[in-house]
Amino acid sequence: MKKFSILLLICMPLLSCSNDDVPVIAACGVANPIEDLVWLREEVARRVENNDPNAHYCYIVQAKTDTQTIFIFEDCNPIINKVAPILDCTGTSLGFLGDENYSSDSISERKIVYRPSDFKCDF
Repeated sequence: MKKFSILLLICMPLLSCSNDDVPVIAACGVANPIEDLVWLREEVARRVENNDPNAHYCYIVQAKTDTQTIFIFEDCNPIINKVAPILDCTGTSLGFLGDENYSSDSISERKIVYRPSDFKCDF
């Protein structure tokens, strides 16, 4: 029993945290946008249910511009080149990453706030 307890104590720190944890960042007047913004919660639920083999490359980034918090629907599939839509706190489309309004330089504090459990990208 003593050996088991020592082994358990050694393994606990390894099991307690995961590098796959995504941060919860207050924004848009709510504590947890993924849970508290209806449109975003529904989008995440839709993605969780998605059985498309390309879905494990798709993720959601929360970021800031000079004037507001934005959400970017990104994809890191190495064989697909697609545009990344940008939405505001209400779920309204603002444009696309890289268009005349949203260059990569104009966006800061980028954090992944959703990625699938079988996420295939490593960065």
